[in-house]
Amino acid sequence: MNCRKFLGIFTALSLCTGAFSYSGHAADAALTHPGEVHGGYVQLYTPAQQQERYVSPEMPLTRASSLPEAFDLREEGYVTPVRDQGAEGMCFAFAAVGACETNLLMQGLESNPETLDLSEAHMGYFLYTQQESPLDPMYGDYIDTAGKGADGGNGIFASAALASGIGTQQELFCSYEDWDSGYSAYQRYSGPYRLHTMETITLVATSSERDVIKGWLMESGGVSVAFSSSYSFYYDNGTSYAYYTQDRSFYEDANHAALIVGWDDSYSRENFPEDRRPDHDGAWLVKNSYGVDLLDDGYFWMSYEEPSAGSYCRYELIPVSEYDDVYEYDGAGYVTAYNYDAAANIFLAENDCLLTETAFYVPAGNGNNVSYEIDVYTLEENTSDPTDGKRVSTISGRVQYGGYFTVPLEEEIELSEGQQFSLVLRLKTSSGSGGYLPIEEDSAINSTFHLQYNARPGESYVLQGRQWTDTSALSGDFGDFGNIPLKALTLRRNSSSSVRLDTVISLTEETDHAETDPIVQAAFQQARDIQSSDTSAAVMEGAAVTLLGALETQTGLVSYPDYFYLNLGARPGDSNGDGKILISDATAALTIYARRGASMTERLRLAESYAMDMDTDGTIEISDATEILRYYAYYGAFGVYPDA
Repeated sequence: MNCRKFLGIFTALSLCTGAFSYSGHAADAALTHPGEVHGGYVQLYTPAQQQERYVSPEMPLTRASSLPEAFDLREEGYVTPVRDQGAEGMCFAFAAVGACETNLLMQGLESNPETLDLSEAHMGYFLYTQQESPLDPMYGDYIDTAGKGADGGNGIFASAALASGIGTQQELFCSYEDWDSGYSAYQRYSGPYRLHTMETITLVATSSERDVIKGWLMESGGVSVAFSSSYSFYYDNGTSYAYYTQDRSFYEDANHAALIVGWDDSYSRENFPEDRRPDHDGAWLVKNSYGVDLLDDGYFWMSYEEPSAGSYCRYELIPVSEYDDVYEYDGAGYVTAYNYDAAANIFLAENDCLLTETAFYVPAGNGNNVSYEIDVYTLEENTSDPTDGKRVSTISGRVQYGGYFTVPLEEEIELSEGQQFSLVLRLKTSSGSGGYLPIEEDSAINSTFHLQYNARPGESYVLQGRQWTDTSALSGDFGDFGNIPLKALTLRRNSSSSVRLDTVISLTEETDHAETDPIVQAAFQQARDIQSSDTSAAVMEGAAVTLLGALETQTGLVSYPDYFYLNLGARPGDSNGDGKILISDATAALTIYARRGASMTERLRLAESYAMDMDTDGTIEISDATEILRYYAYYGAFGVYPDA
């Protein structure tokens, strides 16, 4: 492969007992394979290859002149209670979810910090668990490690979860106390919020860099941070706990993540121990995740000069009521980036809809002030060229730091059911050179920690010169390529309804579970409230799977995947959706099988895939066509279908 690559957009995969990390951002550096472990941290680059400063002095600062000397999000009513992660290595989830909670309160999307409680387990479990349904567009994307999220994570992993609809379910429905027993597969995409923006800065050392973090705190809420945590460095000075390691390194020693919720420029250096004292006053107010009985009701002050601090991340969420559907293939973020000329996804519209927004990642290794350009095309049927059609929109702009961004189209684009369309992404660095584009790639951090990715033919493409190549046919230095992490958000043009929600509510009403079980009762009441409201399909489907999950775990009344595919509006065997199962439906399945077997591109809507894939194993084969014929014959003999 001729493309240069950098690995390491993940800055610190923080563990509470150690840290793994993809770090370093030297675009042209020779890569080393994940190797020697230093204090739990896996280093992919030599120190000389690491780009340690990300805030350019030329970049505009966020209201630096108006920043107060001290600020405390608790005083604004934007901080939820201190949680306790216990013995699990879930610090990254507690830090990220805590930041999201502050953001929701700051936006006014939630109003009570005492009762707002998002589920850290939702993030730490499902991001690390293989999808159950092969029909899931993100099937095969997950982080594979024996302990799941309890083995660790980082702010970028957290953003990958939040961007794919994982991590914002209520604690009530996905309780941390149930970690050992696991969670219902229905709950995977059940959260009421989704990531809109995440920005990250690796290291902060100067006053101008600190002003950026302060601006983030005032604009969007708490900021997660990774650092080297050791009990001996939490110093009780009689009035507060002060933290300063003096000689620890972020790249070598970071092993924990927590949440910055404020600052005090006048926090005296005299508050630190005499033999380990920073040079200047000033500290961050940090919310930890070991309960209120440790430190100062769970809080401590970290010196601005703490050398092990890094991977500062801020998060902004949106309610899922702002869209109906998200077209996406990436379910666990990405770990590598290449300087291809462009990267693209091709999607197939499931319904008549309006394309309103796109979402994408900008690898931090591109430096600051990166420009992006996204072209939207409506395409010829089953093309393998993402530009083979009509360009209907171009979106361009700049982002200050690396991260994840959702941007609106200048004008909504009308798409019809079955219309194929593409998003084509290009990035440029501040110098005008081509930027590095994110791509999924199977990568083993060590013998027990593996990032798994999958891509089906006809989904994602990269451009090199004038040639577009399907990523499912490519591999890199560390493993096979997956998809391009590039998403499309749509609104349905017809009024939204949910057969699945209506069906599950009726099913619950036929029992007494909504009266006898408090979790089912809460899920049922939420579903009823949403059923009677004018809201998006995403909200209704979230309520449906939340109720299904509660029924499965609390009562055993259902078992995944019961009722899961009702929202597709398709009958198994009815390939063309005309309400009848005929020989022609089996012929359609055989045609798909033959064309794909000949490496021809053949895209299907999810409803069509479900109808033809009789055993729901993710492939359409001769056996599926045979089963469709059995349905046809059964109906001819008995007047009903076998599954009736």
